[in-house]
Amino acid sequence: MNQKTLLLLAIVTTVLTTGAGCTTNQATTADNDIMPYNGAVEPSDPAVVPTNWKTYTNTDYGYSIQYPSTWTVDLASKDSRGKTLATFLAPGQKNVPHDKIVDIQVSPTTNVSRVDSADYIKRNSNVIISTSPVVVGGVSTDKFIINLNNGYNMGVYVEKNSETYVLGLHNTTSSDKEYIDTFDLMLSSFKFTK
Repeated sequence: MNQKTLLLLAIVTTVLTTGAGCTTNQATTADNDIMPYNGAVEPSDPAVVPTNWKTYTNTDYGYSIQYPSTWTVDLASKDSRGKTLATFLAPGQKNVPHDKIVDIQVSPTTNVSRVDSADYIKRNSNVIISTSPVVVGGVSTDKFIINLNNGYNMGVYVEKNSETYVLGLHNTTSSDKEYIDTFDLMLSSFKFTK
């Protein structure tokens, strides 16, 4: 064989060997089927939404969001315009005061006194524990954590198409890492559909 053929063979072998090594960290079943991810997500990579999550799409307000498959969506609430508001409930939770819920409210921006997260944070600095920048649906905003009598609440205000979307996690404690991580994953999955 000439040198060009040997060099080409060496390159192809290296590429194939390297590519095969990229898949060795995936969990598989006895039949070598790739298993759905169901483990904890490291905080350093909050955008990895588990494959077994469901997707809720709200056509009235043009958004979709993913949520854990073990959770339920309560669509009983309506806003002042008669459109559906989504409340996401963890197993065992109900849409009642003091239960842990994730909800999404949408209001015309002209009707919202707190147009964005930054404005809300300024007005409520006495109860704000922390803030951090976040991108939700392609829009840069701030996530805030507030401490109220009924527990910690986290939220973001996102303005798009003359609407203000308020996504919130309610009634948690500082030790509710599972809920906080789930909320962060839900935020990372939020998309505008129109």
